[in-house]
Amino acid sequence: MTQAKKRSDQWINRIVGEGEMSANQFLANKLNYRRHPASQRDALRGSLNELGWIQRVVVNRTTGNVIDGHARIEEALSRDGAMLVPYIEVELSESEEKLALAILDPMSAMATADKEVLDALLREVSTDEAALQQMLSDLADKEGLLPVNINAPDEFSSYGDDIETQYKCPKCEYEWSGNPK
Repeated sequence: MTQAKKRSDQWINRIVGEGEMSANQFLANKLNYRRHPASQRDALRGSLNELGWIQRVVVNRTTGNVIDGHARIEEALSRDGAMLVPYIEVELSESEEKLALAILDPMSAMATADKEVLDALLREVSTDEAALQQMLSDLADKEGLLPVNINAPDEFSSYGDDIETQYKCPKCEYEWSGNPK
């Protein structure tokens, strides 16, 4: 029985430390099964460029292995191996580390989108990072929403409600002028 299961009235805080460490000092977990496609890496790089570090890497004090944040570390390494990366330290047994590694990302992926809230959010955000723009557009498309606040290409000489439209999507009723897709 793990330490966390022994107390039923509260969950045990397994976070035992925090800090910053050079990217080249982290120990990649050999059992990390997650692979990051180029589009995800581009979006991550865009997020780091625009926002900086907003989430810490998770390291197990018991083994020294990274549990979460491999891609963030790899991005830091691609710039400068000495770059400081923020992390939190947790204390888990080796078997608990394996369980955490197996469930963290898939558990996050189980979340579903509230389309109304997502649509409102997408109308409030903007970015100059092309990879983030693409990710937001893909997200809107996946959820059946129209992309909003995406920077228009330079070839759009003008825009506005007063411009005559040439085409209309029969599904979403989006109207545009220019080349049909």
